Amino acid sequence: MGASTSFSRRRLGRTASREGGALPATATWEVRSKCSIVETMGGIAPSKADARKLILVVDDDAHIRSIVARALSPTYDIREAPDGLAAAGELTRAPQPDLVILDVMMPHADGATLAATMKASSEFRAIPIIFLTARSSPADLVQGIRIGARAYITKPFKLDDLRKKVAKILG
Repeated sequence: MGASTSFSRRRLGRTASREGGALPATATWEVRSKCSIVETMGGIAPSKADARKLILVVDDDAHIRSIVARALSPTYDIREAPDGLAAAGELTRAPQPDLVILDVMMPHADGATLAATMKASSEFRAIPIIFLTARSSPADLVQGIRIGARAYITKPFKLDDLRKKVAKILG
């Protein structure tokens, strides 16, 4: 695809068209997310290695979830959950996330409880966690790392710091 190619997407129809003409008949196009269109030749889906990494963003503040999702969506696929209970449901949904960005203080099930539950489960233990929280005392940081977080970021935060930590963890 050249730089001059532009696409229009229909969410429900999951179709794509090329400006100035139709797509080649030999190609199948799949809409992966708001920001990614993947060409699959001959109906063969891309391998897991070619697929974008999936991040689950869990925060009770919809504004924070939106900021994080917008900052990371050019590079990663994003799913969101408003609390630990909803996040537990998202973890069981395929595909499983490659990373969880998790607030600590939330209703229904807090982030520390969800993280401890994930690390105790053989199914979810390997999923890395980044805490993104307003809790900033040294004791909170130590508790987060003990639970198994790979990184601990305090609010307010810089989006560049979050992007760098995510990139480092996901490779």
